[in-house]
Amino acid sequence: MSLTIDDVCGLPSTRHDLSIPREPAAALIKLLDALSLTDLSHTPPSRLDSIQSFSMQAIQILVNASQYSKSQSKTPDNRDNFINQIRGMHKNLYDVAAPAVALELHIQPAIKEQLGKAEAILETINNTEKQCSKILTQLKDYATNAVVSEQSRHFSAEAKGHSHAAWAWFGGMSLAAITISITAWWASRNPPASLIDGSLPLTIFAYIPRFVILSIAFYALSLCARNFRASRHNYIINRHRSVALDTFSVLASSTADSKVKDAILAQVSSTIFSSQPSGYAIDQAEPLPQATAVELLQRIGPK
Repeated sequence: MSLTIDDVCGLPSTRHDLSIPREPAAALIKLLDALSLTDLSHTPPSRLDSIQSFSMQAIQILVNASQYSKSQSKTPDNRDNFINQIRGMHKNLYDVAAPAVALELHIQPAIKEQLGKAEAILETINNTEKQCSKILTQLKDYATNAVVSEQSRHFSAEAKGHSHAAWAWFGGMSLAAITISITAWWASRNPPASLIDGSLPLTIFAYIPRFVILSIAFYALSLCARNFRASRHNYIINRHRSVALDTFSVLASSTADSKVKDAILAQVSSTIFSSQPSGYAIDQAEPLPQATAVELLQRIGPK
């Protein structure tokens, strides 16, 4: 209903004895408004036709009454005629529409109750979904931390193994150095003069064992030094990886931003899967990380 009581009866400041009273018009408008909010799907077709017919007639009467209120020529007969039409139409419309309105008022609380239950169930489902999502996130974090912790223990064990190997090679290097020193000292103090006798072949033959011993000792010294350097290098690399993985959980738990966590996880993956130099070659280049700083900033930055 687009008509209001002021449209039908006129504004309060313009009403007079020839104006249409508010009570019958207000009752009819209220009944039409109630019908507009009523579900008529359960109404029999014959009664529904009557409701529609009387509703159209009531609207037309109210429109005519509105035009009467706006006109300047008002008479008692016209006023009484509109009053009788409005009251009669209210009675007729009420008689045919009352059962439908009463049924709506009867089932409306049940509908509201069902809607309330449905909303409660929906809210429970949403809360359950949030809890499941939270649990899933926690499980993912736990799995990630478990993998990182396992890899950290692996690299820690590797670091310990390389540390022990480095000290073993250091012992071999020290033994080779001591052997070289003792051999050189003994050779300098005990020249093979009795075997030389002015013969070059005998001189060479006399010095061959000493050269062989010194060559083997120098080779052992070089080999031990190279392996010591490689073992220490691998110890430092694996120790660095172990420490980096141990700090992952601290860094990941310090932020709630998924992008930051993804960037940290990418760096952890790079730490785990990136190849490491052997350490044998002095000028061997370090491999680039799989996730560079630029890529990490791109992951963290806004899309």
